[in-house]
Formats: sequence, C-alpha cells, structure tokens
Amino acid sequence: GEACSTIGFFYVTNHGVEASAREAMNAAGRFFQLPVEEKEKISNVNSPAFRGYITLGIENTKGIPDMREQIEFGVESTATHLKSGKWPENAELFERLRGPNQWP
Repeated sequence: GEACSTIGFFYVTNHGVEASAREAMNAAGRFFQLPVEEKEKISNVNSPAFRGYITLGIENTKGIPDMREQIEFGVESTATHLKSGKWPENAELFERLRGPNQWP
C-alpha cells in the first residue's frame, strides 16, 4: 500500500503475466507516443460517459494538476439511459459512467 500512496508507483518482477497483457501494455505505450493531435481524436470531452483520452494537467488531486496523460475506458456498453443528448433528471450519478468506449 505505501508504494502506491506515498511514492506513487511500484515495479513487479517474476509476475508470469501472459503475452496478451504485455501486448496491451505495449499498445498503450505506442498510443502515448502519438502526437497530441492524434490522441485528441478520442478526447473524453466527446464521450457522454467520460471515456477517452485526457491530456496533461486536466485531472487533479486536491486541486493540484496531475502531470500525466491517461485514457479512460471501461466495460463496453451502450448509453441507453442517455436520451436526446441529455441525462434523465432521475438518473443515478454512476449511470453517467456507462457507455461505449472510444478506441484509437
């Protein structure tokens, strides 16, 4: 726990992770090497479920900008609860996180 909460990262060795998981990490590395203009094509501002690319300094922790890029994705889903581009007034807040992913 302390490595994540105090230092911010950790490194695991002899993990036996399958090749498909390693390829996913390699694909992520290739994505983040793309020019910003390419990554912005899947910006999370285009997603009603907040899925997609987030550029440096947009996310923050305790009011301090996080100097990291990220891509948000989740379980693939349709946004059936989103009607006419607006959320129903009675929708639970977590419903806003359900929806389709954006892929590069």
